[in-house]
Amino acid sequence: MSEDNNSARNGHDDSEDRFDEDGFQHFGQNEWSAGSRPKYEPTSHPEDAPGGFRPYEGPVDGQAGSQGQSQWKNQDPYQGYSQGSAPNYGTSPYPQGSQGPQGNGAAGYQSFGGAAGFEGAGQGPLEKGSGRVDLTRAVKFGFRTVFSNPTIWLLGTIALGLFFILLSGIAGFIAYSLDPTGAAANNLFSTPNIVTNVIMFVVSAAVTIAVLAGALVSVDGRKTVLGDFFKPKNVAQTVTLIFVLGVFSLVVGGLTSNVMAEAIKVDETLSTIDVNNSSLGLVLFGLLAMVLISPLYSFWTFYTADGTHSAASAVSHGLKDAARNYPKLLLFQVLGGFVMIVIGVLTIFLGLIVLAPAYFLTSAHLYRQMSGGVIPAAPRN
Repeated sequence: MSEDNNSARNGHDDSEDRFDEDGFQHFGQNEWSAGSRPKYEPTSHPEDAPGGFRPYEGPVDGQAGSQGQSQWKNQDPYQGYSQGSAPNYGTSPYPQGSQGPQGNGAAGYQSFGGAAGFEGAGQGPLEKGSGRVDLTRAVKFGFRTVFSNPTIWLLGTIALGLFFILLSGIAGFIAYSLDPTGAAANNLFSTPNIVTNVIMFVVSAAVTIAVLAGALVSVDGRKTVLGDFFKPKNVAQTVTLIFVLGVFSLVVGGLTSNVMAEAIKVDETLSTIDVNNSSLGLVLFGLLAMVLISPLYSFWTFYTADGTHSAASAVSHGLKDAARNYPKLLLFQVLGGFVMIVIGVLTIFLGLIVLAPAYFLTSAHLYRQMSGGVIPAAPRN
């Protein structure tokens, strides 16, 4: 009797209570009659679904959530991911053999997609030099790099040329201010000329170190930007070599100049030229010797500027690598020097705007070839 009274007070008959197949309880036919119950239409918004939004309880692997417990069911929706909590954490999102993103790996790592060689930051595939030089490949690289980045290599060469013209004028003015007679004398070891040479040496060394850094970036397969010239490596060792080679060149140049003055004398009073064949022969012999030995030491600074060698190690490895490739290096320097002189004269030195940076970049590529360093991979046919 009490149960009947409770049912009456609740306003419905318990006998009419029913559960549908989804487990929802319905209180009497008058509450939700058959066919009148509201239905939810398909929606792409999880918060609009029946029961509200249930984070991390969606389908897994294409199966409905009712067919298996979601792998995210016990995950705190506000916790975020931690190492090991997310599936496939730390694995590459790219399938084997596909082309993944490039430009973020350090040089020396194998490239994506099965490409041969190596890749570094923001560059194409690289490969290691064989220890033997390929002149044609290096020359092509030099000119291609110059014309693919004209702002740096062409305008930069013009700017450097104008800078050194201005610097020479300033150094000359300082020399004449110190000692007009000594500056006018044909003597490299006079005080004014020594001061001038020191100024030129310091500035030239700084510029050389900067250009070495920029050229080696290009050989790394990357496009050189202005900032690369201000990020040199191993500066102290490079300066040591530049100083040693600079002193050597200065001494040889001074001796050659003095001997040349003795070999050819001009008598302005009689308008005659007196040639000393012995002295002239000595000068020519010295110049020939310099040409023949220049391939053996011309690449030393690349070794130190690349950050892999000390000055002593650069001399040792540079001599060994250059001796192994001596004929081709000699051909490059003789032919390259001749072309630069001829074209420079014929074009009033305007041709050097292209030839000078191309020659330097070619030298950097040759260094990497013979030292076994990385160079841009040869295109495959």
